[in-house]
Amino acid sequence: MDLIIVSGLSGSGKTVALRTLEDSGYYCIDNLPLGMLPQLVDNMTQGTVAYDLVAIAIDARSGVENADRFEEILKHVSSQVTKLRVLFLNCYTSRLLKRFSETRR
Repeated sequence: MDLIIVSGLSGSGKTVALRTLEDSGYYCIDNLPLGMLPQLVDNMTQGTVAYDLVAIAIDARSGVENADRFEEILKHVSSQVTKLRVLFLNCYTSRLLKRFSETRR
């Protein structure tokens, strides 16, 4: 399984990146808490359905309690997949402020 973890700041474009990956044939999951990643990957690699291309978005703010385990979680996940990539998206603060001011209810 080829796994891409998409992370980054809120408003940096994770969902847009995930939609692009989905259009490219990836099975995509948005807003997965970091602590659930190992179990999900275990289920996807050992299940009856074959998942060749998977992309998962994880908000950099979510799962703060698991942030100190990030390296351990990635090591476990990388042992289960054939290819692992982490894509961290960032954005200029001025752009984020403009985006939030346009979309806030």
